[in-house]
Amino acid sequence: MAKEIADSNIPKEEIEETKEQSLETYFMEELFPLALMYGMTSQEFWYDDPALMWSYRIFYENKLKNDRETSNQLAWLQGLYIYDGVSKAIANAFRGKGKEPLNYMDTPIDLSGTNEKKELVSKKSQKQFNYWGSLGRKE
Repeated sequence: MAKEIADSNIPKEEIEETKEQSLETYFMEELFPLALMYGMTSQEFWYDDPALMWSYRIFYENKLKNDRETSNQLAWLQGLYIYDGVSKAIANAFRGKGKEPLNYMDTPIDLSGTNEKKELVSKKSQKQFNYWGSLGRKE
């Protein structure tokens, strides 16, 4: 294509102007919208280091990946709750006479383990309290 342009009768000024327009178009129609999508401000895009855009791009892609993982985990958890509810409903429908019906969960599933942590902290606090209390006793 470069040979065709060189062989044509188009003046050099017009060729340079076309290159400038295409570069400007590339920046305005391709790169600038991407930068905005990544979270850059227009000030950062036009006046800061161009390598900054790649940092924003990496951050944006990592954020999308984390969002997909979180969404997937929430969907799995929702399926777990539905499975528990449906299985208990079916079990109650087919339970024998005189058997106690199964109930749905009273509390949500503790994924963070905060209840276990609270129990450990309270046991540790009780041990410390007992230890310090025993120091003051005379036997």
